[in-house]
Amino acid sequence: AVSLPEDGAIVLDLLAMASDADGDPLTLTTGTPQHGRLTPTGDGRYAYRPAADYHGDDFFAIRASDGATSVDGLVRLTVTAVNDPPLARDHVSELDEDGWLALDLPALGFDADGDPLTLAFTSQPAHGTLSRDAQGRLVYTPAADW
Repeated sequence: AVSLPEDGAIVLDLLAMASDADGDPLTLTTGTPQHGRLTPTGDGRYAYRPAADYHGDDFFAIRASDGATSVDGLVRLTVTAVNDPPLARDHVSELDEDGWLALDLPALGFDADGDPLTLAFTSQPAHGTLSRDAQGRLVYTPAADW
């Protein structure tokens, strides 16, 4: 099996995986992988790229022929998972003067892998404060009369 990381790509020399006892030149035909794309590179090799964010096993069939006989095979690829970074969403809110606003963390972003998220403040707003309430929500309290 050939291994590559999620969202990666690999170039395969499929002809190097086959031989002919008589030394006849070989031609290859390939099937279609279920979870990715296989593209000829123009130099007899093939580039495989898995579907976005896919990880797991993928397969495609190959047939090597010398013009008189042929043999079928299966190429197995193992696409290993990577830790995808969390995604943050822009969020715009309005509130009344001297009011406050509470936001749930899922409203601000999510993790594609389902990992738990933590939120850290790198700075406070110029005209108010950020804190957490008892439910774990992010609370913005503006400065007085802001």
